[in-house]
Amino acid sequence: MGGGRAFQVRGRTWAPGWPRPSRAIFASFCCQIKAGAANCCIDLPSLRGLAQLPAAHRRNTAPRSPPRTSTLPPRLHGGTAQTLARPPRPPPGAAEEFPSSLGPKLNSDGTAKMFTCRLLDFQKTKYARFMNHRVPPNKRYQPTEYEHAANCATHAFWIIPSILGSSILYFLSDDHWETVSAWIYGFGLCGLFVVSTIFHTISWKKRHLRTVEHCLHMFDRMVIYFFIAASYAPWLNLRELGPWASHMRWIIWIMASVGTVYVFFFHERYKLVELLCYVVMGFFPALVILSMPNRDGILELMAGGIFYCFGMLFFKSDGRIPFAHAIWHLFVAFGAGTHYYAIWRYLYHPNTLEAEVSK
Repeated sequence: MGGGRAFQVRGRTWAPGWPRPSRAIFASFCCQIKAGAANCCIDLPSLRGLAQLPAAHRRNTAPRSPPRTSTLPPRLHGGTAQTLARPPRPPPGAAEEFPSSLGPKLNSDGTAKMFTCRLLDFQKTKYARFMNHRVPPNKRYQPTEYEHAANCATHAFWIIPSILGSSILYFLSDDHWETVSAWIYGFGLCGLFVVSTIFHTISWKKRHLRTVEHCLHMFDRMVIYFFIAASYAPWLNLRELGPWASHMRWIIWIMASVGTVYVFFFHERYKLVELLCYVVMGFFPALVILSMPNRDGILELMAGGIFYCFGMLFFKSDGRIPFAHAIWHLFVAFGAGTHYYAIWRYLYHPNTLEAEVSK
């Protein structure tokens, strides 16, 4: 600490009487370490004591810092931020395991646990251009141009066969009840395909007519209830029923009316409830048919019901499977065709069946 001329060290001017530059630089270094002590976790007194030791002893007596934490942003768990500790490194030669957040979970056999979900996720495949993304439960799915065309074609193709089939049943009628049943079943069968085709055509080519499209969509859903009732009408009207089962002839039409009122007030609001109504109305009258003394045609009825059940898997898969609604239309057509065959063979054309039995 003596007098003399001022001099500069590392950009700073030092005057006579000030501390020596080496001691000032060390003090500045300690201040910087103190400011970042929360991150570096270094004990300053130990550091000062370390500076006074010979160089040979500094390597083994340096203070150890606590385990390092990851510098990545904290992950949120339940709304609170938690610091993630860095996992220990595996020993050399050991296989590294991917965390659940960085890779797929593996089963005991080594296959990916999410393989099935990825297999059904067509949004990440080349077929994604054939469909749009899924919509919330209270909104209606908007098909692509390809899906619009498929929806129209898959039901328009069956309009003429349904009219011809209904006409055949009418000409094969022998009494009043057979004629009435043929008219009811024919109107339900033809109405299903006609209304569906008109709705999908308007939704495709005249989508700017929002009110018309909305009304046709409601009507398309209402026709399904009456189609189910019409499909059971020939069996309930032309087969012998027990005293308690005969009430199903008018109960099924009450169920169709209740479903129509539900669609009018809660259209596209509760889709699962609507699907449940279709399932209940489709299976409840079948319990009466199974109790009939004459069970000819039961296998065909069960086969048609299986077609409808498998089609329901695609009925609510719009945006997940391309052409899901068109596939649902095909299952409906196959189920309706199977039921028509059973009605024609066992209710309106029994002479051929009797001839085969006699042989």
